[in-house]
Amino acid sequence: LSEMVSVRLRQQNLEAKTVYLTLSSKSQNLAKQKTFFEPTFDGFQIYRRCLNILSPTQFSLSQVRFVGVSTSNFKRPERPYLFKDQNKREGLISTLDRINQRCGDWTIFPAALGAVKGLL
Repeated sequence: LSEMVSVRLRQQNLEAKTVYLTLSSKSQNLAKQKTFFEPTFDGFQIYRRCLNILSPTQFSLSQVRFVGVSTSNFKRPERPYLFKDQNKREGLISTLDRINQRCGDWTIFPAALGAVKGLL
């Protein structure tokens, strides 16, 4: 879900500072948000921020029925970045987006998603 959200952010030339995570199971519900200092349009960063939101909670991940990820507090990306690693990461993401636009969604995707590719 974080990758899908990030693709939408990049298509609209936006970055988000606030990440919302919603989880629901048979016996528990969790809806939390957190605003971070640095905005992002990177799916991996959004995923890590979801983990950051989830970590202090006592939510049991067994029997999760619903997962929701969304963002807000948008701004236009500021370029160039101060650090080379950020510029390299942006270049990589931009290349992946162009390949996926040309060849179809999820032609190239993060390796961590390999186990769930059949579900997309």
